[in-house]
Amino acid sequence: MKPIPVFPRTTALVCCLIPCLVALLVALRVSAAELSLSAERSHDLQLRAMPEGGWEIETTGSDPYVFTEAIASTWVGREHHILSFEYFSVTGTEDTKVYLGPPITEASTVTGPGLPVSEGWSSYSLDLAGGLAQAKGKVSLLRLDFGSRAKKTIRLRNLQLRAPSASELEFERRRSAQRRLEVEAERILSSYLTNKYPARITKVSAGTNQIAIEGRLGPAKGKLALVELPIYGDVADSSKWEVISELRPSWMGRFRVQVSREAGSRDRLFSRWAVAQKTDHGLVLVTHARYPDAVESVSVVPEE
Repeated sequence: MKPIPVFPRTTALVCCLIPCLVALLVALRVSAAELSLSAERSHDLQLRAMPEGGWEIETTGSDPYVFTEAIASTWVGREHHILSFEYFSVTGTEDTKVYLGPPITEASTVTGPGLPVSEGWSSYSLDLAGGLAQAKGKVSLLRLDFGSRAKKTIRLRNLQLRAPSASELEFERRRSAQRRLEVEAERILSSYLTNKYPARITKVSAGTNQIAIEGRLGPAKGKLALVELPIYGDVADSSKWEVISELRPSWMGRFRVQVSREAGSRDRLFSRWAVAQKTDHGLVLVTHARYPDAVESVSVVPEE
C-alpha cells in the first residue's frame, strides 16, 4: 500500500485554517434561547400573536400572567440568566414579576421594575440569577406577571434568555461590592450601638466661638485621640473622621479639650465627638460619639 503523499502547502493551509474555524464556531455559538408565550396557560389577560412576530397582551383582571412554553434545560443555568425583550406600551405596567418553575412558588421569584410608558420599541432586561439559585437551576418554564391592573396593553418581541452583556456584568460587580459594604457597615453599626466602651464623652458644650469636649478615659489604653465625626461622617467609616488632638489625661483620667467652633466654612455645632485609639489598622472607637448637649445662645429674648 502506497503512503498518502503529504503536500507542505496543504498542511500549512490546514494549520492556518484551524484557528479560524475554531473562532468561527465560537462566534456562531448560540448565546440566547428564544422564548415563546403560551396562549393556553394565561390568566386575566388576552394574548394575541402579531403577524410581524411577537405578542400583544391586554390585561383584563387584577392578576394577569402568562407562562412560557417549555424551555430546554440546557439553556437555563449560570450563563443564561438574563430575561430580555423589547416592548411597546402606551399604558406601562406595575412591577414585573417572574416565577421560575415548576413548581411555581414565591421562593423562586424575581421582581423587577414595571414597564415604563414607551411609544416606541424599548429594551427591558431582568437578571434571574437569584431565582435560579433558589430553584437550584431546575427550571423548565417561566411565568411572567405584569402588575395587578386591568386595561394595560403591552406588545412584546424578541423574548429570550441570554448571557449577561459586559455592561451588565460590570453593573452586577459594582452592585455586589456595594452590597458587601452595606452589610459590613450594618455590622459595625450594630456592634457600635451594643458595645460597652471603656471610655466616655461626658459633656459637649458649644459656645459662640468654641466647643468644649469633656470626658473620662477609664481603662482605655494605647495612643488615644479626640476625633470629630462631621455631619457627613459615619461611625462605620473612619475615613471621614478628623483627628483633633492626642489626649493627655489629667487626674483620674479626665480630659477637656477646646476647639474652634468654625472649621473653614463649616459649623462644628452639628458634629459628633468621640475618643479613638490609634492602631496599625487605623482608628478604633473607645467611646460612643456625642453631639453637643449644651449650646450657648447668640442672643437672649427679653422676658415680658
